[in-house]
Amino acid sequence: MCAKEVSLGYEKYWESSCLPYETDKMCPFCMLPRFEVWRDVANLAATCRALYELVTPVLYRRDAEQNHSSALVISAKRGNIRAMKLALENGANADEDDHTMPLQWTNECFRHCEHCEYQVWWREPRRLDMSALHWAAVCGQSNVLELLLRHKKGASPNKRAAVQPGLEAGNYGSLRYVEDYCDEYNASFPCVALQTTMGYNHVSSNGANALYFLLGTSRLRNHGKTLEMMKLLMEAGSSLLTHEAARLHALHQAAAYDNVEVTEFLLRVMKIDPNILDAAGNTPLHHHIDSRFRVEGGAKDTKTLSLLLKYGADPNMRNTDSLSPLDLCLVTTLLGGDRIKLSVMLAENGATLRERDLGLHSARLTDEQRDGLNAAFEEARISGKSNWNGRV
Repeated sequence: MCAKEVSLGYEKYWESSCLPYETDKMCPFCMLPRFEVWRDVANLAATCRALYELVTPVLYRRDAEQNHSSALVISAKRGNIRAMKLALENGANADEDDHTMPLQWTNECFRHCEHCEYQVWWREPRRLDMSALHWAAVCGQSNVLELLLRHKKGASPNKRAAVQPGLEAGNYGSLRYVEDYCDEYNASFPCVALQTTMGYNHVSSNGANALYFLLGTSRLRNHGKTLEMMKLLMEAGSSLLTHEAARLHALHQAAAYDNVEVTEFLLRVMKIDPNILDAAGNTPLHHHIDSRFRVEGGAKDTKTLSLLLKYGADPNMRNTDSLSPLDLCLVTTLLGGDRIKLSVMLAENGATLRERDLGLHSARLTDEQRDGLNAAFEEARISGKSNWNGRV
């Protein structure tokens, strides 16, 4: 088990699938995977229970010691509880970074020898600072999440990962939950709430915890399941500040993704300030309004908006670009029915406009839209929610 050939399987910088035409020869310029020996050992162990019980712990220990606990990370992604338990029992580090997603591309062989004249598949090792817990959150695996958190050497719910706002070379391969969630080449999960923050203020990419990834992928699963998993993370001590550099809060993400259950839990049970600010001065209202028009298939009803207003969200707070939620609805050349509906709802709850912006907004409105918005301003004055006397 300690043969030099085995150790060559670890920490290679380049790996290629370039093969010679003649099977009895080896291209001297291409390094081939050395993990076949591990596969052979595992296959041998599968032939006999006694061998299996002897060899399997050694394989997992070797993986934990020399291969960055990759068996645990891969098992967490696939939801393989039995393999996860074996990995943890044999020394896997639950907080280890992910080394299982190499950069992959096709290219010609660097050396043009007679055996390597066509394109080959190249793989370069890469480290992501996402742990098994981050991946469990992305995949929405509550049983995986629970196992990682409750193990005696459990995962930290506050381990932070970097989340880039743009694209980077390479991809995650054919992982369904990645393909459903993001661009094939987007290896960093910039959720819509983070995009809103970064749209108004450049911030560092560092600081996303597992809860960030859970809420950022909440549209891929039932909202109630997301709330259940969020409670597991909170019980383990997870911070509700889901992205440190962006000052992104769980309420910002819940509002952005129109998750009524999580939004209500945070406002009613956790007593979170409905006007909590991110690094760009955006409130949960800003995030909710912005995401409705940023993402195709966003919220269509007003349940989340009603909840935020019910618990005291201020519709007149402005971000670093001096935009209020009402401004976000109206600052566009195309004022569709949904934008007007939200604008009227905000106006009825006390939202106002700056005098200097009245002419600009008025020019974009039809007579019918203008009358509806002015009626909403009047209703707010009558109900005592506003003392603003302006009209558009």
